[in-house]
Amino acid sequence: MIINIFNLSIPLLLLIGLIYLVIFKLYIFFTISNKDIRKEIGTLLTNTLFLGFISWKLTPIFTNYKTVIQNPSSLLFLQGGVLGEKVAFIVIALYIVIQFIRNKLKYKYYVSLYILLCFLSLLIVNSVDVNKLSMDYIESFEKLTILDEDFEVTQINTTKSKTVILNFWATWCPPCKAEIPSLNKFYNEYKNKVDFYGINMLQTEKDDPSIFIEDYNITFPIYYDKGVLSDYFKIESIPTTIIIYTKNSKTYIYRHTGVISEDTLIKYALKTF
Repeated sequence: MIINIFNLSIPLLLLIGLIYLVIFKLYIFFTISNKDIRKEIGTLLTNTLFLGFISWKLTPIFTNYKTVIQNPSSLLFLQGGVLGEKVAFIVIALYIVIQFIRNKLKYKYYVSLYILLCFLSLLIVNSVDVNKLSMDYIESFEKLTILDEDFEVTQINTTKSKTVILNFWATWCPPCKAEIPSLNKFYNEYKNKVDFYGINMLQTEKDDPSIFIEDYNITFPIYYDKGVLSDYFKIESIPTTIIIYTKNSKTYIYRHTGVISEDTLIKYALKTF
C-alpha cells in the first residue's frame, strides 16, 4: 500500500518501519546505558528495515523484467506491490534466521518485537479500506463529462456488474510511462471484467498525446479530461488510479497514488481481497 504525504508517494511498509525504528531507538537510548550495546541493536534494526525496503523495491526486476530491461530507470518508479511486501518479509525472516544460526543475534527480543509490530501493523492497516466513499459521491461524478478518443463528449459508465478503473496520466510523467506495460497486460487479460479508462490530463499537456499513445503501444482505452474529473477527485500527483468496485452489495472507491502494480489492480478490480 502506498500513501501520499506532501505530494510524495511513500510505501506504507517503509513508513511503519521508520516510525517503529525511531521509537525503538529512543527506548533503547533511555533504557540501555552501554553505548556499544545500543549501537549493535540499532544496527540490527536498521539492517532489518533496509533489507525489507530493498527487497520490496527490487521485486519489479522479476515481475516487470521486460520493462526494467528496456528502461532501467523505470525501476526508480516501479513499486513492489503486495507481492513485494511478501518478498520483503521472507527476506527479513531469512536474515533473522541467519543471525540466530551464527549466534550473532544477542538481542533477539528487540529485533523480533520490532518485526512483529511492523507485520501486525501492516496487516491491520491493509485490512481497513480507508478509501470507502458514499454512493452519493459516486453517483454525482457520473454526471461529469470527459472526451473520448474522437474528442466527443461522453461520461463514465458505472455498473454494478463491472469494476471501473480510472487511471490519470500525462505524457510528461516518467512514472506514468513506467506503469504502461503493467496496465496493458492487465487490460488485455481482464478487459471483459472491467471498464478501463485511461484518463489523459489534457489541460497539462504541451504535446499531442496521440503520438505518445502510438509510441508506447497503449492498448487500453484513452479518454481526455480538461480538469473537470481530476478536480473532482482532487488529483494532486500522477499517476493516480481510482478503482470503483462493488462488494457485498456496497460500492467503494480505492485510490492509489504512484505507479500501480498488476497484483494491486487484480486485488481490487477483481475483488480478490
